[in-house]
Amino acid sequence: MNPRLPSFLPPQVPDQIRELAHLYATEGLGEHEDAFDQWLTSASHEDQKIFASEVDAVSTLTMAVLTDDTPPPLDLEAIVNPPKKEFPAGFFFQGSTEGEYRELPVKGARVKELSNSPADGFTVMMLEMDPGCRFPGHNHKGSEQVYLLDGDLYSDGVELSPGDFLRAAADSHHGGLASKMGCHALIITAQQNYPAKAIHLYDRLAKSARRVKEKIMGS
Repeated sequence: MNPRLPSFLPPQVPDQIRELAHLYATEGLGEHEDAFDQWLTSASHEDQKIFASEVDAVSTLTMAVLTDDTPPPLDLEAIVNPPKKEFPAGFFFQGSTEGEYRELPVKGARVKELSNSPADGFTVMMLEMDPGCRFPGHNHKGSEQVYLLDGDLYSDGVELSPGDFLRAAADSHHGGLASKMGCHALIITAQQNYPAKAIHLYDRLAKSARRVKEKIMGS
């Protein structure tokens, strides 16, 4: 004997109608189809419009992401020896092991540029901070957005945890950044905030000085 299915509960408010429409369009209602048909037939014209509109929206979105293309056959050779990732014109790709971190004039802080196209008007980069690293206060000429990937980050004394997002508006003042345990964060900042040439120059000088020191010290 099959367990008794939960009874069909007619939706009472627009949000419930939209949820029912989404379920109807994506999974179907199974054993509740008859009860659903009775509700839809007796529903008000306004409720029927809400239901139909939501089903159309779900269907349009589904058709936008699905195609009739046949999935490619499994290519074991490509799995063992993956080909170089290539994208159409207009795309830029940088693998996780590509690019380099550049030293900042803040002890224990480095950035890796992911995108710095003048056409965009903003710079995307990874920020890496060592344990105990501290940034001094500074002003933002343009907006800046921070998404913490791992570790801990304190902004103006407020702790951010992995997954937290922070946006600083243009002309705002940042009281400083600090990390107790070290961290990695994704930064999207207006190019007015990022002196790329000065950072590249400082990075070259810092690395050159380190090589000289290692040569002199023999380590």
